[in-house]
Amino acid sequence: LVSIGSTTTQLDGEANLTFTGSALTCIGTITVGVDNTGHDVKYFGATSGSYWLWDEDADGVVQIGTLTVGVNDAGHDVKFFGDTASKYLEWDTSADTLNVAGTIAIAAGGAITNAGTMAPDITSTGKAMVLGF
Repeated sequence: LVSIGSTTTQLDGEANLTFTGSALTCIGTITVGVDNTGHDVKYFGATSGSYWLWDEDADGVVQIGTLTVGVNDAGHDVKFFGDTASKYLEWDTSADTLNVAGTIAIAAGGAITNAGTMAPDITSTGKAMVLGF
């Protein structure tokens, strides 16, 4: 139980909570729920309808709105794994390269649009793909 009656409240001798105006600062670990009994935790941003949610039913994160990793000129590696060993999609920030270890499939009616250069040059003729080196 936390009572907001002073600027600092000590909890169990471990966590230090500081209330300043409408801000809350916590030094220490925040635990929501217990193992095998969780709760939804929702964080709202400044854009209406955008939020980050830990969904206890899904046991995972739900992102509503734009997900940004890093900042311009200071990115991070991002890797997505599939259900098959050694298959993944990875943004390698040090090489500024998107790596695909697996198959790239384009759904019926889909297309790849090139707004720059491709190496090697790739053109599609129906179901065949032509690589120009």
